[in-house]
Amino acid sequence: AKSRATSIFGVGRRYKDKAGKLVDTWRHKGMDFSGRNGKYAYAANGGKVILAQMLEVHGGTIMIDHGQGIVSI
Repeated sequence: AKSRATSIFGVGRRYKDKAGKLVDTWRHKGMDFSGRNGKYAYAANGGKVILAQMLEVHGGTIMIDHGQGIVSI
């Protein structure tokens, strides 16, 4: 499946509160890809979807439990 990367590994991120004050910084530890509602999302391995919703910081998010303590987002 083709999907456009929207954020790559290692990009610096800055988080501000509602007043605009910087509250945290960190480096992105993964890659983000665009998707559309009603389309399939492919995972690196099989598992059970444990969360699929819009999150305030992460945006549209799918979380998959692969077992043995391994979870991908």
